Amino acid sequence: MNDCVVVTVGHVDHGKSSVIGRLMADAGVLPKGKLEAVRDFCARGARPFEYAYLLDALKLEQAQGITLDVARTFFTYQNKTFEILDAPGHVELLKNMVTGASRADAALLVVDASAGVEENTRRHAYYLQLLGVRQVVVAVNKMDLVAYSTAVFDKVVADLGAYLATVGIEPVAYVPLSAAEGDNVVFASSKMPWYEGEPLLAIMMRLSPLPPRADLALRLPLQDVYRFGEMGDSRRILAGTIVTGTLAVGNEICFYPSGKRTVVRSIESLDGTRPDAQAGQAVGFCTADELVVMRGEMVVRADQCAPTLAVKVRANVFWLGDAPFAEGKSYTLKIGTAATKATVQSIEKVLNAAELVATVRHEAGMNEIATAVLSLDAPIAFDVEAEYETNRFALVDGYDIVAGGQIVAKIEDAAYDGKNLKRTYGNNRRYLRRAGNVGRGAVIWLSGLSGSGKTTLAAGAAAALDEMGVNAYILDGDVLRSGINADLDFSPEGRRQNVLRTGHIAKLMADAGVVVIVTLISPYERDRAEVRRLIGENFWGVYVKASPEACYLRDPKQLYAKAKSGQMHEFLEHCNLYEPYTSADLVIDTEAMSEVAAADLLRDFIFGKIHQ
Repeated sequence: MNDCVVVTVGHVDHGKSSVIGRLMADAGVLPKGKLEAVRDFCARGARPFEYAYLLDALKLEQAQGITLDVARTFFTYQNKTFEILDAPGHVELLKNMVTGASRADAALLVVDASAGVEENTRRHAYYLQLLGVRQVVVAVNKMDLVAYSTAVFDKVVADLGAYLATVGIEPVAYVPLSAAEGDNVVFASSKMPWYEGEPLLAIMMRLSPLPPRADLALRLPLQDVYRFGEMGDSRRILAGTIVTGTLAVGNEICFYPSGKRTVVRSIESLDGTRPDAQAGQAVGFCTADELVVMRGEMVVRADQCAPTLAVKVRANVFWLGDAPFAEGKSYTLKIGTAATKATVQSIEKVLNAAELVATVRHEAGMNEIATAVLSLDAPIAFDVEAEYETNRFALVDGYDIVAGGQIVAKIEDAAYDGKNLKRTYGNNRRYLRRAGNVGRGAVIWLSGLSGSGKTTLAAGAAAALDEMGVNAYILDGDVLRSGINADLDFSPEGRRQNVLRTGHIAKLMADAGVVVIVTLISPYERDRAEVRRLIGENFWGVYVKASPEACYLRDPKQLYAKAKSGQMHEFLEHCNLYEPYTSADLVIDTEAMSEVAAADLLRDFIFGKIHQ
């Protein structure tokens, strides 16, 4: 594990890569032969040697003489390991700089003494503040070009210091140096006797990683749910990385935003189980109850403070996209492991980070910072307190990350009062809460082999619909066969009658405004087509796909075992003759997808259909 992650930032051509290259060379931490190889490369190309080439390993970067992406390098000095993220300084590459700074413990802000404080110097500093980087060392480079003048150094310190004070950054130190000549990089320079501080490397040795956050409340974004089902392993393992706090066996935990509760039964590891885990660790754990929970939920201990839940937030957004950030536009907001649609309801102000000048506009351009109100399709869980860092998010447009940001406040929304919900939300349809049945009745017909996962998917969808105030009911084939369809066998005609009777019941319930989720094997295409004609436009068929081999292995109801023993011969025969559901409106392959992904797919499909 690295002792400290440091990102180098600053305006283009101010010498960030050169400073780190010189530091590593003079500290004697370069790989053997690296320095000689770079000198030879420069000689063969008839170009002057530059210490920046020690980091800019990409040929394209060496050809252009600038850093294009975040270059990572590692070195250990006196038993302390550094990971250096050399971020690009060009204004068109700020997205790459933000990527590097987002995971840094500290920053080295490099300023060219001969050029002074420029636009991207200030912009990078402001982004460091937004990203929560508090340890900042200012390296005033190229002092050799200004004759090592104390007056020039003092002016840079005064100009930059005034700006940093306005954005809340107090530098660890200002150090004058020359990467080209090696002054004050690793060794103290006799050319600047007026400087009484330490060289850069000594200052960096005093930097520390972000403090451990095990003392804070538990925050664990749920990444996925895994079920093995092989060799008798029936565990259902929930997985994620602990951002803050600790998790231990026996803890009562809550999932947000769903609000579901259970107890941690075990914490799993490759070599068995362990009693607890803490901040920074990736963890898998099993719970006492088999709850249907989804990727994106925030896991929190019940005895600690809860996160904030919101469907409308105020946020600071630093815009990196080519097209403007504008009111009325929608993006995908990714926060922790959650993702939801975010619509820009209003832009309150736009800030030029270089000049700290705010204007009132309805859109923001590349590299500007907007304070905006975002309306979300689904509730999210976050903390506004900076130490948790759960309020940081990214905005995605298509496949491109176009912005980063921080939520600064929850905005109360009248939509939660129920009466005004539909009018207020318009197209925000996925999480319409507790306002009665705001959608129309429908029949969602899940067809597939026994053991394919129909019942599990139906239970998860019904629970999600109930959470959103939608009246949903499951018509399960096993329940119907123990009651109203108890007189039917598993012959083709018996199965046909089972489908038709269930279809008539489902139609009546849908006409009354209920969302009916039917789980029947319904193996024959003709029967499925007939019930579709019976119910009409409110019918949607879902093929829960799984191979017979997989279903035999799962056999949750022991039906295959009974059939093989001779108790249910017709059941097994007609399962083997299942006709693939080619006319289905949705196919869910439960062999190819995780349980969570399959549940998400069905939930979103139903929400979309009932609110068309």
